[in-house]
Amino acid sequence: MGFDFRETVQVITGGASGIGLAFAENLQRRGATVILADVNKASLDTARDRLNLPENQICILDVQDHDAVEALADTLWRAFGRIDGVFNNAGVGAPRPFLRTRPEDFDWVFGVNVRGVWSVARVF
Repeated sequence: MGFDFRETVQVITGGASGIGLAFAENLQRRGATVILADVNKASLDTARDRLNLPENQICILDVQDHDAVEALADTLWRAFGRIDGVFNNAGVGAPRPFLRTRPEDFDWVFGVNVRGVWSVARVF
């Protein structure tokens, strides 16, 4: 038994690789229209080819940018008429050990993992 995702529109942040891409593949097999949002254009292009997605189902998005999250939601609502689910998956890890983390590294991690999660949840 599983959920029926046929004819649903599912948005996946951090969707171009890792868990996000695996989730997209699973949803697509179950009949969902998947929208991949990610900050990495090259990874998005690879994922698009792997899933055979049209251009309007991949979106460059930095979840730290609240205005960009709002603009994406508006674009997707206009294009698809609905959004049935959001997998708020974008996340990063610090590039160095905790006690050697620079303030700008911390700001980036916090911006993606906390502010970004909040922005996507609030907007969608």
